[in-house]
Amino acid sequence: MRLAGLLATDRSRRPALVLMRSASSVRLIVGTVGLVAHRSFRNAEEAVGDLARRLMAEVGRRVEQNLSDALDDLERITRTSATLFGAPTQPA
Repeated sequence: MRLAGLLATDRSRRPALVLMRSASSVRLIVGTVGLVAHRSFRNAEEAVGDLARRLMAEVGRRVEQNLSDALDDLERITRTSATLFGAPTQPA
């Protein structure tokens, strides 16, 4: 009788044990996936920030270069015009 009583107890505990093991596994999987997702999001955020900084620096360099070229052209045109009209090239 005692053996029959133990077997009945084990069978009644089996669903609870399976549920505990399943819940533990699910919790571990969800935690791992959440951690990986968080790290991926942070790395992507960093990469976008780095790309934006590099792009802004490149745009700044190009604007500066184009502005410098335009001002050089303007200075050359002014000197040529001054020479053609007989004005002194250097202000007094």
